[in-house]
Amino acid sequence: RTLNRNTAQVMAGLNLKYDRYDVVSTDVSGSTTSIEIAYNFPVYVTCGDNTTEINFSNGTVKEAIEKAGYELDKYDITEPSLDTVITETAYIDYIDVAYVNGSYNESIPYSTKTVYSDKTDKGVTTIAEGEEGIKQINYTEKLVNGESVEKKITSTKVVKKPQDTVKTIGTKVKKIV
Repeated sequence: RTLNRNTAQVMAGLNLKYDRYDVVSTDVSGSTTSIEIAYNFPVYVTCGDNTTEINFSNGTVKEAIEKAGYELDKYDITEPSLDTVITETAYIDYIDVAYVNGSYNESIPYSTKTVYSDKTDKGVTTIAEGEEGIKQINYTEKLVNGESVEKKITSTKVVKKPQDTVKTIGTKVKKIV
């Protein structure tokens, strides 16, 4: 508590040995100013190959991870657990787990059918070209720290059926009159 209302001047006059102090709150009541300060310590959050150092004064692992700039969801894994209170320098392992849904198309090959026709003259062959079909494949992919580790197909659907190539061979014999 001080009679000086200038927080910066008060902090400068404290001659703190470290620069790891932050002003948490100030309260002016009459002629008295109350200043709450907190000592910051380094907390290291490692996600994959990246380690982020933050200055932290108090709180939980969850708060430290969020302060490091990560967005948590229900699939993520941390060591120590999210509700662990941090009171000194700490090392946190954060594994960002995400599930992504997607789809892609795959072609369905067509086949060739041979048909013998007595409506087409013998020796005449016609070919009706086929066309590939399309199958849509839906999947769920598990990403750990942004890298795919597992992919499961959840459903498939034929969008377009293939049309077979039809080779017609004539068998009709012409009658000579």
